[in-house]
Amino acid sequence: MDNIAHWLGGMALTGRPDLFFLVFIFSNFPDILSAPFFFYYAIKEKFPIKKKVLFEWKPPREYLEYYRFFHSILGTLLITSVFNVFFPQYTKVFLLCYISHIILDMFSHGGFWATRIFYPFSDFHLGFTKNHWEHKLTRRTIFIALLIININILIRHKIF
Repeated sequence: MDNIAHWLGGMALTGRPDLFFLVFIFSNFPDILSAPFFFYYAIKEKFPIKKKVLFEWKPPREYLEYYRFFHSILGTLLITSVFNVFFPQYTKVFLLCYISHIILDMFSHGGFWATRIFYPFSDFHLGFTKNHWEHKLTRRTIFIALLIININILIRHKIF
C-alpha cells in the first residue's frame, strides 16, 4: 500500500492520534529500510525511476531478499529489538506500526512482491492477494476500511 494507507493502518492498530507523526514514520519503516537497497539496484540496472513505470520493475533476487527480510516476522523482531535499545518508551507503538505495515502488505501485494512473513525460513505467502497498484478494488477496499476505523478512533478520542 502507499504511505498514507500504512499510516492509517498504524493509527488503526495503535489508536494513538496524539503520536500521528511518529506513527506515520513507524508505519512506513519496512519500506524506509528497503528504500536504499531499492535505489541501489534500480540505479545499478539503469531502471528509470518514474512513477509511471515503477511497478513494472522486476527486481533482482538480492533486492527481494532485503525487501522480504524487512517485511518478515524475523525482521520485525530484530528491528524492534534494536529500536528498543534507543527508544524504549516508544517500542510498543513502533512494534504495532511495523506489524500493521506487514499486515496491510500481506493483503495488497501479490506475485513476487507478496509478503513472505516467515522469510527466510519459509516462502509462505497468501496466494490470493493482488497487487494494489494493478487492482483498484483491493486498494479502495483497504483504504475505506482504514478510514472507517480511524474515524471511529477520532470520535472515541473526542477529536472529531
